[in-house]
Amino acid sequence: MEYSLKTSTQPIGVATYSTSPSLPEEYRKYLPAPEVIAERLAIVKDLFSDKDENASREQLHLHGVDE
Repeated sequence: MEYSLKTSTQPIGVATYSTSPSLPEEYRKYLPAPEVIAERLAIVKDLFSDKDENASREQLHLHGVDE
């Protein structure tokens, strides 16, 4: 394999993955609850729909996100 790749000029990729309908318990402690994610996404959506840049910065600051 090593020798055959030395002359290759084309990119290659090798990957496998699987999906699961639920998050394994050992990973849940590292992520916020789905409700928290939804709340934060709603905040970001509101910020992007706001045309006033100063108001957007103020909203970010109010939610603890500083530039």
